[in-house]
Amino acid sequence: MAKFVQYQDIVAAYSDKVAEMFAAGWTVFTPTMGGSQGEEAHIHFLSPDHKVVAAVLLEHESSYGDGYQHKMVITVREQTAEDVRCASLDELLVYGAGFRATFWNNKGVVVYERVYYGMAQGGSYDDRKCHYTTDATVPVQAKARREYKWKNGLYDCQDSWGTPKFAVVVNKQRLVKFVRAHGGRGYGNCRAEEIKDVRKYRHADGAMRYVIDFTGAKKQLAF
Repeated sequence: MAKFVQYQDIVAAYSDKVAEMFAAGWTVFTPTMGGSQGEEAHIHFLSPDHKVVAAVLLEHESSYGDGYQHKMVITVREQTAEDVRCASLDELLVYGAGFRATFWNNKGVVVYERVYYGMAQGGSYDDRKCHYTTDATVPVQAKARREYKWKNGLYDCQDSWGTPKFAVVVNKQRLVKFVRAHGGRGYGNCRAEEIKDVRKYRHADGAMRYVIDFTGAKKQLAF
C-alpha cells in the first residue's frame, strides 16, 4: 500500500537537502539567486572548489489529466560559470549583486530529484491540502480509473484516487445536455468526446462549483 505524506513533510525533506549541502561544505551563493522563475522555493550554493553552483529547488506543477492533482519536485541542479554566462564564479563573489548572472532552472545537470504526487482530498484542489506519495503507480492507477468511468459514461469528478466517501458521479450525457443548454454561443453542438475533464471545488463564497475543460477550440467553462 502506498505511503502518503502532507505538504509539511515535503518542506521538511527540502530543508534536509539544504542541510546536506551545508554539511558537505557548500556555501550560499547569492549572485545568481535574484528573481523567480515560478518555483516554490530556491536556494543556491557554491561548491567548496568554487567551480560549480547548485540550485536546490522546490517546484510544482498541476496535471489532473495525468491522475494527480499536483506534483511537487525537489531537485538539485548544478551549473558551471559558463552555464551562468560569467568568466568565473569567483568574479561574481567579488562584484556581488552588481554583477549578477542567471541560473536557469531548466538547464544544467540534475544530480538529485525526488517527485511527490499530490492526490486530491475531499474536493480540495489546493496543493497544500493534497496527500502526497512518491509511488508513481498511484496516479497511473487513478488515471486508469477515471478513463474507465469516462468509457462507461460515468465520471468521478471529485476524488482522483477513488475514496468512496467523496465520490461524485456525473452522467456524461446529462453533462453534455447541461453544457449545450447553459454554455452559451459555440457550445450548442457539444459532443461527449469533446469533454476532456471535470473538476469540482469549493468557491470562496462556500458554494460548490464545477470547471469543465474541453479538447479542441472550446474554452473552459465554470458553473
